[in-house]
Amino acid sequence: MKKRTQVLLDKKFQFRTTFSIIFIVLAIFLIFGAIVSATAMYNNRKLQEVVVNQKQLLTSQYEAFSNLLVLTRQENCIVDQLNRAADEMANKVDRSQQMSNEAISTMENIIAWNYVLIFIIAGLLIIQCAVLFVAIIRKTHRIIAPAKLMASQMDEIVAGKNPQIRPLRADDELKELYSAFSRLVEYIQTLRR
Repeated sequence: MKKRTQVLLDKKFQFRTTFSIIFIVLAIFLIFGAIVSATAMYNNRKLQEVVVNQKQLLTSQYEAFSNLLVLTRQENCIVDQLNRAADEMANKVDRSQQMSNEAISTMENIIAWNYVLIFIIAGLLIIQCAVLFVAIIRKTHRIIAPAKLMASQMDEIVAGKNPQIRPLRADDELKELYSAFSRLVEYIQTLRR
């Protein structure tokens, strides 16, 4: 008995079925991807605005407090307390600037990861389509192989031959139809005797 290894037996049917399912999945994934991408792009724009504003704010605060420090130290009158307060303020401004710089760095990392997310989604889409293509081709093969077998056996009957009925593979579909077809072939063979 000849081993059946050809996967694409009815290319038109198998490709049409495969690509229609892939199209549906692709459409859903593209809608999802568009929503996620649009959200990520919107978030990136907002984060970029926050980063710019935060940098400007820090620069102006630092300049203002630096100027205050310079002014308070110019007068040597009872300024000891004022100088200590200014030093304390300068330390707080330095700490505030350090914390803001860390926040800016975090926001810039979020922006970068949003772009990575977009590329990951695109990669997953490609992988999903490839896996679906293989799975659907295999599934349609399990349907089309028994149908092709029955068609070739019908051709043999029409040509006056007695086709050899063989069992379907364990993972083939249309088993009930093939069983009924097998009984019909046996009935026709008994009539010909």
